[in-house]
Amino acid sequence: MGLHDDIRQSKFRNEHQKAILNLMYTSVWVHKRVKKYLKKYNLTITQFNVLRILNGQKVGVSTAFIRERMLTDKADVTRIVERLFSLGLVERETNKQDRRLVNLSITKAGKELIAKADADAAAFDGIIEGMSEEECALLNDLLDKVRNNP
Repeated sequence: MGLHDDIRQSKFRNEHQKAILNLMYTSVWVHKRVKKYLKKYNLTITQFNVLRILNGQKVGVSTAFIRERMLTDKADVTRIVERLFSLGLVERETNKQDRRLVNLSITKAGKELIAKADADAAAFDGIIEGMSEEECALLNDLLDKVRNNP
């Protein structure tokens, strides 16, 4: 099945229009599957994204630092961090240089949850299981090219 069948559109203005619609449709398709994957860990995509960012840091970081590295909507970082804090997955510490700022870091429970999700990598990677390593590399190159278009 192709995009024609999936969105029930028989004609496209040109291949550029079809590619853009295909990217949009596929983005939603992947989003739904990632959401389903993370549901077993009781995490939303944005919560997972914040934990993934914090897990890669050696020291506590600010919400601005997190916002810069988010894959998804950046507007709700404070609310997301607050929710993760209430779940015991994130901890806060007052910044020693500027007491108005708060440094955030992942807790041991947060690290364990991320480790559990990472251990289930086959299920995550299985979202695009029909593609070879070479095809994934080509797709990555093409998607980078889309985003780097002036």
